[in-house]
Amino acid sequence: MISISSTPNNALCFKNFSFIYGNNENYRPAISDVNFDLKEGEILILAGPSGSGKSTLSYAMSGLIPWRLKGFMKGKVEIFGKSVWDYEFKDLCKIVGLVKQNPLDQMVTFTVRDEIAFGLENLQYPKNEIEERIDEISKLMGINHLLNREIEQLSGGQKQLTILSSFLVMKPKILILDEPIAFLDQQSESLLLDRLHKLTNSEEFKLALIIIEHRLSRVANIADKIIVLNDNGRIALKGKTSDI
Repeated sequence: MISISSTPNNALCFKNFSFIYGNNENYRPAISDVNFDLKEGEILILAGPSGSGKSTLSYAMSGLIPWRLKGFMKGKVEIFGKSVWDYEFKDLCKIVGLVKQNPLDQMVTFTVRDEIAFGLENLQYPKNEIEERIDEISKLMGINHLLNREIEQLSGGQKQLTILSSFLVMKPKILILDEPIAFLDQQSESLLLDRLHKLTNSEEFKLALIIIEHRLSRVANIADKIIVLNDNGRIALKGKTSDI
């Protein structure tokens, strides 16, 4: 059983974090001296140019670093006050979700219902609980009318809502979204951001939410904090949205 503190500790905390890919510690760091924290119910926008280290940070948040991607790491990454090194990767996957930019990169089934159920079925949840969770999250995300629809029949926005639902149904504590509005029209974008904002602050799905997005103006209105990385993988700008 995974134990998560109910005290107001940070959901996520980076302390002097640096990372170098490969087997030579003299290589240029992908990310250098990063410090920040995030609590449940907060939304962080992570921005910066291509190659600035946004993806590297997302891998460290989700445990892919150090468990799947090897290199030289300095500093600490803590999830609810506990080092990522001290989690089993399978347990960390229940706490943290990483949603890639293109929904099709992570979709593995043929229908919306099966896609949302996939993770719960792999963890052998009881069938009745799976159905209850699917019903709950599909209504919250406004896709309950699509449950029997085939994935290939969905619009870009509907695919994005489906893959998000497949992560949210697992009830993670931290959710990372890599450019979630990249394939959406303006109406779908507004709908998605509104639902994410409401879910993050709801009692049932209270999340620490990280959105990776280089177009700050599109997402800043729902963010509590913003971090901008520079070309050298260092923080160029950090603070509360209201102060920036």
